[in-house]
Amino acid sequence: AFVPTGTTTYNVIGTDANACTNTASVSVTVNDLPIVTASSTSSSVCSGTSVTLTGGGATSYAWDNGVVDAVAFTPTGTTTYNVTGTDVNGCINTASTTISVNGIPVVTASSDTAGAICSGTQITLTGGGATTYVWDNSVVDGVAFASTITTTYNVTGTDVNGCTNTASVTVSVNASPTVTAFVTDSSVCSGTSVTLTGGGATTYVWDNSVVDGSAFIPTGTTTYNVIGTDLNGCSNTASVSVSVNATPIVIASADNDTICSGAMITLTGGGALTYTWDNGVIDGVAFAATDTLTYQVIGTDANGCSNSSSITVFVYESSTVSLAPFTAPLCLQGSFITLTGGTPIGGIYSGTGVSSGNFNPALAGVGTFPITYTIVGSNGCSNSSVSNITVQDCTGINDNSTSQEVFVYPNPTNGSFSIVINSLIYTELVIKIVDVQGKEIFSSVEKDVRGSYTKQFNLEDISKGMYYIILSSGSEIKTQKLIIQ
Repeated sequence: AFVPTGTTTYNVIGTDANACTNTASVSVTVNDLPIVTASSTSSSVCSGTSVTLTGGGATSYAWDNGVVDAVAFTPTGTTTYNVTGTDVNGCINTASTTISVNGIPVVTASSDTAGAICSGTQITLTGGGATTYVWDNSVVDGVAFASTITTTYNVTGTDVNGCTNTASVTVSVNASPTVTAFVTDSSVCSGTSVTLTGGGATTYVWDNSVVDGSAFIPTGTTTYNVIGTDLNGCSNTASVSVSVNATPIVIASADNDTICSGAMITLTGGGALTYTWDNGVIDGVAFAATDTLTYQVIGTDANGCSNSSSITVFVYESSTVSLAPFTAPLCLQGSFITLTGGTPIGGIYSGTGVSSGNFNPALAGVGTFPITYTIVGSNGCSNSSVSNITVQDCTGINDNSTSQEVFVYPNPTNGSFSIVINSLIYTELVIKIVDVQGKEIFSSVEKDVRGSYTKQFNLEDISKGMYYIILSSGSEIKTQKLIIQ
């Protein structure tokens, strides 16, 4: 045994009992260790907060401390977590990450007054035990405000580590009505009515000529104030804001309002936030239009206000086009052929290997290639049809090619082979296969042989050896060797 230092091909010379030798080789691939990384959703968390550890740079990962890769868990204290990563080659490496766990602060809530206060009296609420404080009920820490109702105020305190805790304090408020102001909808579209209603007292007087509980149409965004008075003549105030949003100016547009039948078109609304089209159209999503039609869109803005617009798309018909299939494969080594079979005439052929209406196998290469035949009508609308041409590598043995127009492949063969004729035209072609003594094994007469002509043979029952393929037409004779093995 030995430790290879890198990927190497090792060669061996073997000698048998007769002192005869031969060689062989074997390659040993040495894989690098993976560069394993350990990452966390957060390196410093508050007690009780979950984190997720994730390994990187390998394929599978095993963590210590019971951690599962990419699965959230709650650490109980500051810990360094180690991960072992294994790559696709079974090579392993390790990485680690430390999670700091910070304790939560002991938060207090206090008021600058003792006992109950009167409605409207200014009080100041203060949090303690942390760094910053956020109160509910719109209270600002350390800033005086008027309390109008007995309330328990809650504060969230955050320390320097970003850890939080809560506390609360109750402020008792004596008598004075707690007046409220309600609106049926605080944000409406222009021309929509609303109703304002006071609560918590007996009678209500609104500004801006509003009558309590009666619908009206606001003319613009306004804050409405109400004075509520109870049976004892005590009063208080409240207010509510109504936002009046303008109706959006919606625009309907198309990437092309004059298209050919079946062409893709995209309709897009503008001036709002969301758009709903008729006729099953989805805003900004292309679809195939088949008829001239007027499309309507309803646009709704961020305030829920809507308006509509429309656009007419004119659709013209395209010509019917077809392209006959190319049935015979071509040889890579053959000459170009002139493309035909497209109807109606006057169209354009395109695709890999196509140039000036001809297909060049050598330019295309080996494979199957789609050939497109396109007709453009007088209205500018086009239509296409596609058929495939297959190009094969017809290379045989070194001396088997009589020319660049005739190929036999595979050659040598087990008896199943093809003769391919490119570019040549024969009214009548005689094909014979004879053995080395001149005995005829096969004979046929082929009519109207043209470019890309292919004839397949299956002579698996004949004996192995060398034969000759003789192609004759009139005085022209071509001979090709054939090896059966």
